[in-house]
Amino acid sequence: MKRQGKKWKLKEDSFFKMIVRFKDRRVRTFYSMDWKHPESKERDPQIGMKRLERLIIRFGTETKTIVIYDLQSDQLITKYRHGVIVWRRGKRV
Repeated sequence: MKRQGKKWKLKEDSFFKMIVRFKDRRVRTFYSMDWKHPESKERDPQIGMKRLERLIIRFGTETKTIVIYDLQSDQLITKYRHGVIVWRRGKRV
């Protein structure tokens, strides 16, 4: 549910966090944007995951590893190596 009278905040209101390690040793952290616009009343985790997947496609083979965490439960959801999925919650791919 929306925070009363305030806009969404990435670190506080996102469902997912993605950590990207690039081949040139840079590390970047991205948070899912689970809302359509800042004034949305509801969050949708599918919107946020879809946006993170677009970033994975965009970075592709420039990455060494990508991990996505569920911020609600602090659990690992998915892991990628060189843009290819290698692990998904509970099973190896």
